[in-house]
Amino acid sequence: MSNQRFLATLAILAAVFASLMIVAYKWPQSRTPDVGETASLRWKWTAGQKRRYRLEVQVDRTAELKQRGQTFAWTATATGSQVWLLRAKSVSQDGAAELEMICESLRSPVMDDLGNAKFYLDSTRPEEVAAASKGEQQNFREKASMIGKIFQASMSTSGALHSNEIAPALSEKWSETAENVIFNTFTDTRIVVRSLDAVMARCLPEEPIAANQPWSRKGERRKPGIGVIEFTATYRIDRSAPRELGIVRIAESIVGSLIKPESRPDDGDPNNDPFLLHQRLAGFEVTGSGEVTFDANQGHVAKRTQALRSKTTTTTGNESKVVTSTLEILER
Repeated sequence: MSNQRFLATLAILAAVFASLMIVAYKWPQSRTPDVGETASLRWKWTAGQKRRYRLEVQVDRTAELKQRGQTFAWTATATGSQVWLLRAKSVSQDGAAELEMICESLRSPVMDDLGNAKFYLDSTRPEEVAAASKGEQQNFREKASMIGKIFQASMSTSGALHSNEIAPALSEKWSETAENVIFNTFTDTRIVVRSLDAVMARCLPEEPIAANQPWSRKGERRKPGIGVIEFTATYRIDRSAPRELGIVRIAESIVGSLIKPESRPDDGDPNNDPFLLHQRLAGFEVTGSGEVTFDANQGHVAKRTQALRSKTTTTTGNESKVVTSTLEILER
């Protein structure tokens, strides 16, 4: 099985359901808000402002397959990371920003056929890349081709990223996820922007909200080889967390369910999980949890962690997957 096909399946809703709170609070900024206080959650930029983030994604996968009276079981782990620079070109009167997003470096696994990382190649260590085989070097350089490329996007005050570029037909076969940006070779602006959007936004309440009031959003996404998945992500201010000056912590929970299963996987779809090929889907479920650490004084997310747990059941086996993502600011 190809590493690209396997890695494409690592993108099972991690960013689809991801809900990073990139916001600016209008609460008193010296403390966690009190019950009853309300706030408008908005992302803030000034022209020329830069923010640099490291995004890391780890996928732990366990699968069991029964064929011809035998049971085959295996596990796989892969991790990848990138450093992204976000720079505001301009900011409109309503607070929306035109951004340039640049991938500055990446660290990518070289994997075996089951998807386990044998070793890693890092764009900041060219001597390690030079020591790899020609095939490994070629695959890595394809991924690294996005380094330095400027991806144009607009960000609304609610934090949503958007690109006006028209995506090629191939993009419809790929889920919009952080794993796609981390593990696969994409230089198309719309795919990258929509994938990063799922990591960096998509969770702000449209109206001012009280400190003790949860909020949620619902949506649907197609997972190739699985079908259409409906999800609900719920957020709340975590008032049980230790209080720190200017820091607000936001807890997140996610529940997803399959509402329109596909009759059978398309063997030619590059985003399909090889585990699903030639099998019939019997069930799919996903849950998740996460936390956002928001710096109210600086008006940015300091750190976000999320773990998504999914289980796919077929007529001949099952697959469990945990996708853990961490986004952390490097430059304040």
